[in-house]
Amino acid sequence: MATVKDEKYSPQSLECPICENIFSDPKILQCLHSFCRKCLESYDVIGAGTNSIVCPLCRKLTPIPSEGVHILPSNFLLTNALDHLSVKSSKEYTLHCTNCEDEAAATSRCLECAEFLCSNCVLAHRRIRVTKDHRILSLDTLQADKQTLHRPSFCEQHTDEMFMFYCVPCDCLICRECTILDHRGHKYTGLKEALEERKILIDERLKFCIEEKIPPVHDAVHEVKTMAAKLRARAEAVKSEICGTAEECVKRIVSRKQEILARVDALEQEKEAVLRHQQNQLETELFKYTSSRDFVENVVLHGNEVEIIQLRQLMLDRLDELNDIKLDYKEPEENDVIDYILDSETVENVATTMGRVASSVTFTALCSARGLGIKSGKVGVESSFIVETKDRFGNTSVEGSHTCPLQVKVQAPEGFFLGNKVTNNGDGSMRVRYTPVTHGKHNLHLVIRGREMEGSPFCVNVVEGIDYAKVGPTFMKIGSQGTKSGEFKQPCSVITDQEGNIYVTDFVNCRVQKFDPLGKHLQDFGSRGSKDGQFQNPCGIAVDGNGIIAVSDWDNHRVQLFSPEGKFIGKFGTKGPEDGKLNHPAGLALTKDGNLLVADKDNHRIQLFNMDGTHIMTFGSLGNEDGELNSPNHVAVTEDNSCLVTDTENNRIVKFDSSGKFHSSFGGKGSSDGQLDRPAGITIDSEGFIIVGDFQNHRVQIFQPDGKFYATFGSEGDGEGEFKFPSGVALTKDGRVIVADRHNHRVQVF
Repeated sequence: MATVKDEKYSPQSLECPICENIFSDPKILQCLHSFCRKCLESYDVIGAGTNSIVCPLCRKLTPIPSEGVHILPSNFLLTNALDHLSVKSSKEYTLHCTNCEDEAAATSRCLECAEFLCSNCVLAHRRIRVTKDHRILSLDTLQADKQTLHRPSFCEQHTDEMFMFYCVPCDCLICRECTILDHRGHKYTGLKEALEERKILIDERLKFCIEEKIPPVHDAVHEVKTMAAKLRARAEAVKSEICGTAEECVKRIVSRKQEILARVDALEQEKEAVLRHQQNQLETELFKYTSSRDFVENVVLHGNEVEIIQLRQLMLDRLDELNDIKLDYKEPEENDVIDYILDSETVENVATTMGRVASSVTFTALCSARGLGIKSGKVGVESSFIVETKDRFGNTSVEGSHTCPLQVKVQAPEGFFLGNKVTNNGDGSMRVRYTPVTHGKHNLHLVIRGREMEGSPFCVNVVEGIDYAKVGPTFMKIGSQGTKSGEFKQPCSVITDQEGNIYVTDFVNCRVQKFDPLGKHLQDFGSRGSKDGQFQNPCGIAVDGNGIIAVSDWDNHRVQLFSPEGKFIGKFGTKGPEDGKLNHPAGLALTKDGNLLVADKDNHRIQLFNMDGTHIMTFGSLGNEDGELNSPNHVAVTEDNSCLVTDTENNRIVKFDSSGKFHSSFGGKGSSDGQLDRPAGITIDSEGFIIVGDFQNHRVQIFQPDGKFYATFGSEGDGEGEFKFPSGVALTKDGRVIVADRHNHRVQVF
């Protein structure tokens, strides 16, 4: 059993925070703070309209029991400590009997009644039948044995019986009478055994609070205090700088100097007020954790089994509540940015151009970066992204480069740093440009005022790739016309898997062929027919992260699924116009969440399925207006899960958002740059560039992410780099373009 430690409690620590007197019948609120029962009943701490008590220390609400405040748990730690101090002090002054009104000196204490007794009351206590068996100890004995000061806890149903057991199914303390009457037949254990099992929960929650909650709040308070100190120091430094400049000027600038100093003082006060407010809030939060920690630690350390079990649920509830609070501290809500900027050009005009006070409201934790340049890049091709600055309220922060300096470091895998250029757009954003010179993972650090932005350092994956504006000769050719393995008759679509293997739908040969990244034939599967695993002109193809291969079976009006080894594993779809049915399905693409988009060509729509064939949604219908389609051929998915469709007979590319709502379109019939003639295949690279197989223009066109024309390559013919009706397009792992050169019966890689 735990004992009361002399050094733990002093008369000051036993004072009620409300009345500032020694505690009398202390009651515990849900926040684990204690107050006198009468103080809680009389003090104006009742929350308006809540029927709850508002803790004067932490402002947490505690519902008032219907029976009244006296039902709230008593703080046995305080009552035991008060008893102990009374006994300890009995040598210095007279301790009066609490059992009679004679104010006689107490000589003993009844442990069961928790009363101090004079000698007459001791005799009476031992004569009365109800109390004659009570354990009475002298004050000298109590001073030597602190364990005996714990007040006994009696059963609420059988008031003469002390708690002796713990009922497992009822989750409550019981006495001997309870085991025979109210809890007869129930499983119960001894108090020590029950405490050992339940103390584990308390220890776990307490440990989490101590290790995970208190340190970050404590550190946050420290950081805010440090920033406030830095702010004051910086303000003083700026004042000194201003004064040093002012001393060199003539008397006419004194008034201007005072004006600037006043501005500095105002800024300091504004910022310090913000920091002081934040510090107060954080200290309040910290107090919640530390006070609860202290309470629980004291209970565990000084309480006996009964007392701990009595308070365990209250403690667990409070610890759960505190541990569930999400700590949203990011950084001090203000900074020490107060700079003096000297605009003086000549001594003659120094009075008006002595300088100005500049500050920064930029809150680094809310600043963000967007754009492909923070995710991916290509060797030799300029990458860029936008940094958007915000103040602590989330509003755009429009500042100059002096008050909001952005430091950018782009580190290549080899360890060296790339040059970069930062342009302030004047609208609260900055554009950053850099050009990778090697491939691999680059680390991109974005720092404002010495603090890393959220997400920094970013990992940028740079691939060799190609510059679409400088596409050279063919890197590799695969296949020729024929029916043997490795030969094609009208290859339609191409795709790569995670290992870089290339899959080709061999349209007329009714099969799928697989090649390694260097073009070596690995396998083919499928044959002409309508049975499982057979095709009537396979068209679109997609491979998911698990290697499952989906193939659109054109004239069988279905989609078939195959294992990575090419074994048939499933199918869905039949011919028809209803949702879930298909009419000459063409291109396929996987969404970011693993669902399958199908270009339902002759139904003039796009359908979305999950990989087991369950229909999710349909969008698009026959026409040439926004959101309408005419023979959609292939589909591709953007980084934000939007869908791009080659709208073949409308000679355009149509973009739908992830919910199937029309977003935009670009293109138009023709042979000029950016125009299309029956576009077929489509894919998107890591930077968002859109590659399109321009079928009847016998070329491949590349568009920027916003749909603006960027580059084109290829012309009609059967030579290297020439095409006859290019269809499907895809990308290798290193960014090269794969083209299904349909009527040349080959695949070309650039």
